[in-house]
Amino acid sequence: MQKGDTIRARFMTLPDLFPGKGCEEKKFPIRKGTVVYVHPKGRYIVAECGGVRETFFPEDIIQCDLPGPPPMEYDLKEALVTLTEVDKKIMTALGRRC
Repeated sequence: MQKGDTIRARFMTLPDLFPGKGCEEKKFPIRKGTVVYVHPKGRYIVAECGGVRETFFPEDIIQCDLPGPPPMEYDLKEALVTLTEVDKKIMTALGRRC
């Protein structure tokens, strides 16, 4: 996790605008925030949401929208050939003729 990453967490200093009778989830909804500071050893993270900064432990973060590798793309013919080869191996393992 780095500065500028977007995370989703429960900011306890930002209560719901219209708190009613209910559980904690309604009073403190999950919000998106931007990482402002990361402890050098990764012990805690400071995130900002709506001008309010709050400290989180890594296990308190619900989702981190990190840019990941692009989804794998296959050609349809390659996928069919691969599937056919897998089917043949399964049939051979079961003792059936292909």
